[in-house]
Amino acid sequence: VAQVALDKLEMTKEEYLKSLKDEYKNVILEQGKNSDSAKKLESQMKKLTGELNENKDKLNEVDKVAEGFAQSLGKTKSVYESLQKTIQYQEERLRILQTEYKNVILEQGKNSDSAKKLESQISSLSGELDKNKNRLNDLDKAVDDLTASMGKAKSSYETLQKTIQDQEKALDNLKVEYKNVILEQGKNSDAAKKLGDQI
Repeated sequence: VAQVALDKLEMTKEEYLKSLKDEYKNVILEQGKNSDSAKKLESQMKKLTGELNENKDKLNEVDKVAEGFAQSLGKTKSVYESLQKTIQYQEERLRILQTEYKNVILEQGKNSDSAKKLESQISSLSGELDKNKNRLNDLDKAVDDLTASMGKAKSSYETLQKTIQDQEKALDNLKVEYKNVILEQGKNSDAAKKLGDQI
């Protein structure tokens, strides 16, 4: 999405920049490099080139952030799913050990070596299970934070796209107005020079 908007922006501004360069060459040939018209066109070209590069950099930054979010989300999902499977396995294993423990107590007594061994295994597994459940809760929070950050990044991206569209519309309107003034009053009229400065 960002690349399409960037390509459109570059094409529009690059086309306009090319026309400014062509006009600049003509003005230099007709009026000289140090004429007011040549200086104004040169200034416009520098300004437009700067804006083009700035917007291009901003969109590239947004693309990098979006790519980083996607990678983070993919890694987090993989870890999350793995942790869920581990917890499920541990819960099932704990149920089995608890059942075995009850049977051993009935058959051999609570103080038997088998009962003590199972009790130790249950305690150890319960501790690991609690740690993994806490990790899963932490991952849930991290996913929520990541989702919120992605929402903010999307909003910033959309705002940047809107700004670029508004700039393109304003630039297009100035071009049309500039052409009309040139046709009506000539290239060197005050109105044409003023519009040229705005473009």
